[in-house]
Amino acid sequence: MDKFITRKIIYLNPNSKMTPIKKFIDFFGYRFFCKNKANLDNLDMNNFKSICIVQMGHIGDFLLSTPMISEIRENFYGKLIIAINKNTFELASNLKGVDEVIVLEHPRKIYSRSNDNSIHSAIKSFSKIDADIVLEVRGDINIIPFINLFSKYKYLVGFNVGGAGFLLDKALEYPYGKHITETYNMFLEFFKIKIPEIRKLDSYYDLKTPNPVKEDKYIVIAVGQTGARSKDWEINNFIKLINMFFDKGYTVVLIGKITPDESKEYNRLGNKNLINLTNETTLMELFSVLRDTYLFIGLDSGPTHAAAMLGIRTVALYSGVLDFNLFRPIEVFGNVSIIKIDVECEKCYKINCENNICMKMITPEMVFDRSIELIRGSLRNE
Repeated sequence: MDKFITRKIIYLNPNSKMTPIKKFIDFFGYRFFCKNKANLDNLDMNNFKSICIVQMGHIGDFLLSTPMISEIRENFYGKLIIAINKNTFELASNLKGVDEVIVLEHPRKIYSRSNDNSIHSAIKSFSKIDADIVLEVRGDINIIPFINLFSKYKYLVGFNVGGAGFLLDKALEYPYGKHITETYNMFLEFFKIKIPEIRKLDSYYDLKTPNPVKEDKYIVIAVGQTGARSKDWEINNFIKLINMFFDKGYTVVLIGKITPDESKEYNRLGNKNLINLTNETTLMELFSVLRDTYLFIGLDSGPTHAAAMLGIRTVALYSGVLDFNLFRPIEVFGNVSIIKIDVECEKCYKINCENNICMKMITPEMVFDRSIELIRGSLRNE
């Protein structure tokens, strides 16, 4: 009882509507069903045959966790399993040293009206996990109970900052306020693995996929939506920016996932210097396109993190919805230039904010001028 009273959980999104529910669940969970063990601090992972890393984040999250995953691979002699959602299957499958990839059905989707989601399919997907040690890297109250109930494991390790941490065999100390890569590195510290230096993305992947772009020099712009309304930029801004590059004679390659209506708008540009690859590239093809560009422009999304980790000159447009320092791109040789407007409603955590003034205040002129500065500065250094 005393142990619970002194326990203070700082939830990652305290203003969420789910937080009171999480507190209620944790209140009783820690009193009557706490699995947390202190005797796992000196666990030698090579005494076990398999480790499963559960990473249910989006493309950017997965990319930012690759240094940690790869470092575990280099120090672990057994079977390495990665459990992910279907959106990151290609990334996980092509990551060097991964022995098995499991696609999980996110339990949160069972509440949607889609016929493709069901409690049975979610349970069936989690039952595929069979490993000595399972690492749940996000502290997700939707994921932890499903692993506990339906997966096979000896030890479950993760964070208690999202609820249901009492189901973990080992709850790691969460590094509040640190970049997400430092959060993932807590699993390396748990295994007494030295924190690695930052490396380029091609050290984690064999980037052998041919580049569909045959131009010698081009700019890549990632258009479309990010999946979070508060991080999006209006299509008219993208079109104006693209035309500004056309006026200067630049070739522009468009990538990203867009709607049919958005596709019509971009097709109306009708410029010979436009190469439209939206909705056409696989992730490995996207990496090959990014690898050969001399400038990338994108929002807070997976392609931006990929370009930054490839060492490409990157202009990234960021909103103020979250703490920017937690999720900023990884820089390799100082190659990233951030455009972000400070606003009064900073760190609102409103993922689907309709009045995203932090993004509306970023103009095409700002992005164009910053891009030209970066191009000219890089050309002087070449």
